[in-house]
Amino acid sequence: MGNRGASLTSTAAASPASTSTSSQEEDTLSDFHAHQSKAPRLSIAVQARTLVASSTWGVLSTISSGPDSEGFPSGSVVEYAVDDRGLPHFALSTLSPHTRDVQRDDRVSLIVPVQGSKGLPDARATLTGSMECLAGGEAAAAEALYRARHPGSYWVGFGDFAMYRMASLRGVRLVGGFARAGRAGAEEYLATAPDPVAAFSAPIARHMNADHGEACVAMVRHCARLPARAALLLAVDELGMDLEAELESGERLPVRLGFLAPAPDRKAVKDRIVELTRAASRGG
Repeated sequence: MGNRGASLTSTAAASPASTSTSSQEEDTLSDFHAHQSKAPRLSIAVQARTLVASSTWGVLSTISSGPDSEGFPSGSVVEYAVDDRGLPHFALSTLSPHTRDVQRDDRVSLIVPVQGSKGLPDARATLTGSMECLAGGEAAAAEALYRARHPGSYWVGFGDFAMYRMASLRGVRLVGGFARAGRAGAEEYLATAPDPVAAFSAPIARHMNADHGEACVAMVRHCARLPARAALLLAVDELGMDLEAELESGERLPVRLGFLAPAPDRKAVKDRIVELTRAASRGG
């Protein structure tokens, strides 16, 4: 009985503190989510254009013409190169089943995972449209585009290969990190351009994580009002940064921090990060 009474007293005494801590955590997360809802992000169209332009391969889905799978979806890993409108161009061999598929039914989709993808948590874009075989000057231009993107593709000149382009784009679907997904119309996708600092994102992230980890933590704490004990910079774009923050509990949360102004080039990105770092330093 005595032990039971002590246990009840201890529990009762701890309850108000526990409730207070829980309430504080809820308020902190509420402030954090409010910040995240207003953080500037690239549009779905720009993010998709950037992802497709930065990669070189994807999964091409066709309507199978094979005797055992006719009419069913069929996927093949293929390489591609994009033109200045973001349309993928392919070098396809008549020996490949997917080439025979598109010759019979030109409806296709292309799923492109972000470079270095490890699975479901990472971004990917799906383009849906029709495939067309190119000839004459268009074929020559497409081959040059493809060879520039894939310098070792000597086999493109073999007789069984022809150049194809995904045309009549119907739309784009993006599944991004940080609980983001959406669609963009074909016109919106074709009218936009890739993010101008995408090419610098990886080296900037490596530099920040290696040499300025404390600054990443400080920016998350100050800007997002999240009590992080660690933070990892994942990517940078014209409008801001994507990070992963670790709380004292060990829980990890995705964090979006917006720049004070757009950063159209590498120097501007450095300036914007310095601005946020100084603001975090002043804010404590």
